[in-house]
Amino acid sequence: MLGIMTVCKTYNKGPKAAANSANCDLYEKLFDLIFSKDLIILVRWMPLHLKQGDELSVGVSLPDVIANGHADRLAKEAAASVQLSHANTSQYMHYSRLVSRLQKRLATILLYIPTRKTVRREEGA
Repeated sequence: MLGIMTVCKTYNKGPKAAANSANCDLYEKLFDLIFSKDLIILVRWMPLHLKQGDELSVGVSLPDVIANGHADRLAKEAAASVQLSHANTSQYMHYSRLVSRLQKRLATILLYIPTRKTVRREEGA
């Protein structure tokens, strides 16, 4: 996942930095929940998805590997629970592609329209 390191860095910079991110609404809910429950949550990036028995990198402990495995499992379960069916998304995807094609076509037309000469009218005429 390309953006995981960015998510980790943004979280660790705190609520003010997160408020300026693309996912500011999610960070706001996350930080509100953490503060309301008076939790201390440490977030750090794992270099890869290790399994028990793999050689550990410097600074990575066996509990880190086990916790990361649980986090992966829970993330998959959460993603599966909100997966939308093809029947619910097909019309949206159709119109999204249609809008994209129309935008590209209009941009192409605008790029190739010859420049028109304009005649300015004098005020009061």
